[in-house]
Amino acid sequence: MHEFYYFVKNLFRLLIFVRGVLVILFVIVLFCAALLAFWENLTFGHSLYLSAMTALTVGYGDIAPKTTVGRAVCVVIGFLGVVFTGLIIAVATRALAHAVEDERRHRTAKQGAQMHKQGSPAHGKNMPHP
Repeated sequence: MHEFYYFVKNLFRLLIFVRGVLVILFVIVLFCAALLAFWENLTFGHSLYLSAMTALTVGYGDIAPKTTVGRAVCVVIGFLGVVFTGLIIAVATRALAHAVEDERRHRTAKQGAQMHKQGSPAHGKNMPHP
């Protein structure tokens, strides 16, 4: 159970570290959604939906851009989505690596405490004298 706790703790710590980049990517996608609403004559809700489906590379196809500008904006949104997804995966991978290291430190400390209680050979107990 410690592993999951360490993972979540590190995940949120690292997400806070990259929050500026995530916010900038999100704001750019919102700006692109506004462009889509204008150029494609969509409601802002539909353009947000199209932007989300494009950025997350889901692409249901129920709404598609019809103008050249709209298609170009969707390509930009797609690239931003790949960067966003890659960043989240990188953060999660790093958090997992940190969680493994935290768990290893926790186990080592626990074993060290048990050895100290039992009288470890490093302290001269249970060692043969020359």
